[in-house]
Amino acid sequence: MNFNFYLPVNIVFGRGKVSSVGIIASDHGKKALVVTGKSSTKRSGLLNRICSHLKKSGVEYTVFDKVPQN
Repeated sequence: MNFNFYLPVNIVFGRGKVSSVGIIASDHGKKALVVTGKSSTKRSGLLNRICSHLKKSGVEYTVFDKVPQN
């Protein structure tokens, strides 16, 4: 079996970087899939902040929050 696997990754990390999620996502398209666990991002308010920034940037999003704990 022969194959090539190419996975470019851009990690944006740091205080306040969540506010740039909408701008970054909109550079790549008009729809986003937000993948998260069941509760921690909700409890912390992070999920609401992410969704708000996506909406402000005109990015439609779907939240998948069924990822089980590790």
